[in-house]
Amino acid sequence: MRSSNDSVIEYKDKTIAVISGGISTERDVSLRSGKNVYLALKNMGFTVIELDPSQPSFFDASFDIAFNCLHGKWGEDGGIQGYCELRQIPYTGPGIKATTVGLNKPLFKMVLRQLGIPVPKDISDPNEFPFIAKPVSEGSSIGIEIIKNKAALDDAIKNNPAMGSRTYFFEEYILGKEVTSGVLDINGEVTVLPILEINTSNEFYDYDGKYTPGKTSFILPANITHEMKAEIHKISKQIYDHFECKGCIRIDIMIDESGPKVIEMNTNPGLTDLSDIPAQAKAMGMSFEELMIHYLNSAK
Repeated sequence: MRSSNDSVIEYKDKTIAVISGGISTERDVSLRSGKNVYLALKNMGFTVIELDPSQPSFFDASFDIAFNCLHGKWGEDGGIQGYCELRQIPYTGPGIKATTVGLNKPLFKMVLRQLGIPVPKDISDPNEFPFIAKPVSEGSSIGIEIIKNKAALDDAIKNNPAMGSRTYFFEEYILGKEVTSGVLDINGEVTVLPILEINTSNEFYDYDGKYTPGKTSFILPANITHEMKAEIHKISKQIYDHFECKGCIRIDIMIDESGPKVIEMNTNPGLTDLSDIPAQAKAMGMSFEELMIHYLNSAK
């Protein structure tokens, strides 16, 4: 990659807005990602400002590059992407096509089926236990529950009526190994970062497991066969290319005896101290600052 000094020269006259917060259920995580990015860019000598689109002043702000740290609604559904394109402001990360489909998990799975990429089967009969209940468009495992029997389903819907609406969907429960595959454009080359295996003390990799220190450990590189690694690399690049991605995405995958099944695509992965992508980048010898340069280079 080109040196940080070259990039500082390229962006030295630019004002970079780190955009975080927003109105989604992932607001707190977004703010944590944004603060990490802001401090890194500031330490690298860039002119950086922090913006929150939930504040009216956001729409009066002037900046040259949008560094998108919004998670969920507005950040990964085409919202901030459309806003930046209307204002002709370069922004980091994938564009409207990838984000509008990626956050809608059932739609994303439907596209992958058409591509021949394996995904968990949908559960149309809610008496086929166990199964996973998921919000259609949420991130950070918010609202996900493992439903093991009818009593558990009744209790879940009672406590969360949305689970009985179209804002939720059900899919098969896969007991296996959970891995995540980061894909990053490095100087024009689509690169799969070291595959990360997730080991959590919680029942599954839920919000608590993701953002509570000590609840989850990473195995890097993942303890998988060379053949499995090659298959995941192939799937990851196929998804990245099909959705015309730029910057960085993360593909979450479950592996059972039948092979890998893609769970979802994250078009704006977290950049907190506990997030997967910084750990994967570090495993291939890339500092957080170098990672930030690759993100900036995706701002088109």
